[in-house]
Amino acid sequence: MPYNPSTGNYSLPAIYIAIPGTVIIASQHNVPLEDIATALNQVLLLSGIKAMTGPLNMGGAKIINLGAPTDPDDAARLADVSVANPKVTIYDTAGNHTHTFDTDSTHFTVEACGGGGAGAGTNNTSAGTGDTHYGHGGHSGWYYTTDPISRGVIATASLVVGAGGTSTASAGTETNGGNTTYDDGTNSFTWNGGLTPSALSAGNIGAQMYQYNQPSTPSAADALFGRGRFGTRGAIIWTGTDVVGSGFGGDTPYGRGGLPVTAGFNGNAGTGNGSGGSGSAKSSGGTTSYIGGAGRPGIIIIREWTE
Repeated sequence: MPYNPSTGNYSLPAIYIAIPGTVIIASQHNVPLEDIATALNQVLLLSGIKAMTGPLNMGGAKIINLGAPTDPDDAARLADVSVANPKVTIYDTAGNHTHTFDTDSTHFTVEACGGGGAGAGTNNTSAGTGDTHYGHGGHSGWYYTTDPISRGVIATASLVVGAGGTSTASAGTETNGGNTTYDDGTNSFTWNGGLTPSALSAGNIGAQMYQYNQPSTPSAADALFGRGRFGTRGAIIWTGTDVVGSGFGGDTPYGRGGLPVTAGFNGNAGTGNGSGGSGSAKSSGGTTSYIGGAGRPGIIIIREWTE
């Protein structure tokens, strides 16, 4: 064995020792040379002509002066993979913000969502005698991520995170979600807030819930601009029929919209940034007004890195 398998150290066989004045014998001469030949076949040549036959254990030492990779199978340097570990800054409170870029960053993306719309309220006159009124859910805000942008000399950006829509017990007074905007003087983007439906435009008598105002086939613009998910539509249900419930709030990638309620409850607020609130529900013949669920504020996520 030319190398100790545990340490990798090489030692000549004990038989190599020659004694002066004695006759050289083949076993004493040949065995050490054959062992040396075997050992040389296991070394890592500087020319790289021979491939490794096992993992290269650096023992905690660095590989320095590594060339830039040009092939997908080449080893990467820290500078080559820094894009995989970008700085991420999140703004999720409604209102104005200022983002200051790292002086070392060269590129960035902006991911954002507009504020969610409020669910529909149901007042004490919005349903006739003997029927139950279920309000529609609010739509979520638009959401999408920009393509990578070269930072250049951009130092700061002005941001507005759209507020979530609000609702009252008076049908038709609900508010849309606020728009979320980004502007750095060179690039400007807007993510629209989610719309809120009117409780007075509830579904037909006995109708099941379905997507509120959603086209059967989304248009190319819907896909391109990332329009938010629509809240579902509530229905007016006659007494004695199956209770369906109010409309769901529209979902976003950051969480689902408000869950629907049955007769006699306020709507639920959205849970994820930019999601819509669910509609409220007035019980049959009741005189109490109910408030639709609030939409959630939007969000802005800025990722920046160095290339």
